[in-house]
Amino acid sequence: QPAPLPPRPYPRACETDAQIGLGRSLEEQPPKRVLVCAPSNAAIDEIVSRLVGQAGRASGMLDAQGEPTVPQVVRVGPNVKEDLLSYALDTLAKKRQQEKGGVEAMNYEVAKMSVLNEAAIVCTTLSCAGYTMFSQLGQGFDTVLVDEAAQAVEVSTLIPLRYACRRLILVGDPSQLPATVFSSYCTEKKYEQSLFQRLMIGGQRVAMLTTQYRMHPDISRFPSSRFYQGAISNAPRLDETCAAPWHARKACAPYVFYDVADATAVE
Repeated sequence: QPAPLPPRPYPRACETDAQIGLGRSLEEQPPKRVLVCAPSNAAIDEIVSRLVGQAGRASGMLDAQGEPTVPQVVRVGPNVKEDLLSYALDTLAKKRQQEKGGVEAMNYEVAKMSVLNEAAIVCTTLSCAGYTMFSQLGQGFDTVLVDEAAQAVEVSTLIPLRYACRRLILVGDPSQLPATVFSSYCTEKKYEQSLFQRLMIGGQRVAMLTTQYRMHPDISRFPSSRFYQGAISNAPRLDETCAAPWHARKACAPYVFYDVADATAVE
């Protein structure tokens, strides 16, 4: 049976995820350089937003004293959300050039490598993790964390592992959607299977996060029963914090099905 993680000092948003951790003993020193990956730009932007406390979100990082802290985060890759551009590699590299006396004093490529070498956390998609510049860094990443790992094809998840990390953490939910594969032939050959699923099937220990902080209990009741054998519990007072005035009306309850069998659809 999946073993639950120990209590966390702060709520986790991804309430039904599970984690597979591959690496040395957890008693070793905490990671110094972390490469955070996910299949999509949207997922990476969400992670960066939580790390730096953007869009009204509290910082998800705590220092040694348990106080919120914002680490040195660099977002690598295209299609960065506008409110996160200040953390984009391109923005930081140009800023570094200006600090060093302009483009005449520091080459743009040199500025990019300088920023990357100093970053504590680098966030990028799985495909962008294959950029040549990562293999040219003065120091690699001792830890690689892949979010939404159950929605990534296995070969994509292997890309960030080329930098010889000592610790790999896969976070995902195999009970949700698998990776998107349009080829029926590839699906037959299990190309849509994630590395997360392969390791689970192979007997690797999985730590399941069993407390959800996001949904009204009326909404979480069915998926907990149907997909997680009733293992998902609700955070304290979640029914109060998720309550809304319109829930008092039966037609606007948190979880409602409408029978529209005799309705007419207009194209």
